[in-house]
Amino acid sequence: MANFGEVRVLDSVPGILIESAFHDGTAAAAGMRMPDNESLQDPRFRRLLGYAIYQGLAEYFDPGVSLLPRNPPLGLYLVHAPGQGLRVGWLAVESAVGYRVRYGETPGLSEGLVTEETAVELSDLVPGQPVFVQVSALNEGGEGPPSELAAARFRGDGQAAQLLLVSGFDRQDARIGEFRNRRHYAWPHAVALNELDRHFDFASNESIESGVVRLTDYRLAIWNLGEESTADETFSTMEQTQVTSFLDGGGALLATGAEIGWDLMERGTGEDLLFFIDAFGANYAADDADSFLAAGVGLFFGIGDLSFDDGTGGIYPVEYPDAFNPGPGEMVLEYPDGTAAGVAYDRSPGRTVLIGFPFESVVDPEDRFRLMQAALSFLAPEEPEDGGTSDAGEDAGEDAGGDPGGEPGEDAGNDDAGSDPGADPAQDAGPDPSPPDDCGCGREQQPAVLWWLFGLIGLVILRHTRRRP
Repeated sequence: MANFGEVRVLDSVPGILIESAFHDGTAAAAGMRMPDNESLQDPRFRRLLGYAIYQGLAEYFDPGVSLLPRNPPLGLYLVHAPGQGLRVGWLAVESAVGYRVRYGETPGLSEGLVTEETAVELSDLVPGQPVFVQVSALNEGGEGPPSELAAARFRGDGQAAQLLLVSGFDRQDARIGEFRNRRHYAWPHAVALNELDRHFDFASNESIESGVVRLTDYRLAIWNLGEESTADETFSTMEQTQVTSFLDGGGALLATGAEIGWDLMERGTGEDLLFFIDAFGANYAADDADSFLAAGVGLFFGIGDLSFDDGTGGIYPVEYPDAFNPGPGEMVLEYPDGTAAGVAYDRSPGRTVLIGFPFESVVDPEDRFRLMQAALSFLAPEEPEDGGTSDAGEDAGEDAGGDPGGEPGEDAGNDDAGSDPGADPAQDAGPDPSPPDDCGCGREQQPAVLWWLFGLIGLVILRHTRRRP
């Protein structure tokens, strides 16, 4: 064994030193891009590296062994099904022979079932019950990483929900680094909606884009974009078409995220620009508001002042909150410099509210509640008693049958969502909407070597701050 300092202390066991990339040097210091350095900050690279090490060890000690699924299920949706239940569906995962569906009234996910299908109905539900779901793939090697967290609130009267929560924050790259997108941000939304007695469905933006879940089956949509930016797109061309049809049909949309203006206006095409102005009635003012404070004005005056995470709130730092100038829309949130943090727009037909920072990044849960309450009061003051007879659940089930999409793309995968939420959304969410990672949550243990390697790689690689894409 070579006399390397990293393995010198291993007197009684064999050791391996793996050099996967160089971490010295930065783009600023070297005057050039350092792809190795950047890759080391990228959660996707870390997961690939961890899986490769696990694969090498497994095949060395047990040649021909089956390896557990590498990717989580994508395209998740959770919608009211015909009858008395919720239907959860997802895209097929390569090498999966089955799926474990964990669900519960809190993000602890105390219940579970196993299925060979890519959709299943949850029927043991109580009216008014919030339901949280994660799905993981199974094969002979074990259980893969879980999907993002889905959330819905069961209506229980045989009617469809009229509100759809859309999860559009998929971004995983070096600039937002590790643990910035744990893909459980349906939870703080669900807390506020549950307190407002609103019933709702859940859909990933992929299930909207593919048409598995139809936006036009709903009266109101809440589109969570976090720090989604140009590479993954805030609103793709297909999504823009569907949102426009939704609004033209009288729908109402709340869109929150720190990069919507940057993506559509600063870096977008002519079509992106026209969509932004038509949908939101606002003009893009700046990529960075240089503030983490906003105050309600006009229609939102009653919410007072609020702050969103500057890196000390325990959620994630919002480094580039968008600033706007209202066009035909009305300013409803204001930054200290007088630019708009939020714009409400009655475009007739349809209404929208655009907010230049992520909803989940608001630090105080009471502020999040008041913000959601003010937005819904403008967009859809009351949930109708007659929810209609939307067949969204039925159609979603049909579209998801069999293999609806084959192998999901590698870049969209995210096993950071494996940090199982353990807090109860019915209780005070506290200053951090990120559920704790050590709850256990009734989850079976994953193969220790893989997750240990993921954690080890995350600890030994140096971090750097995000650069603009």
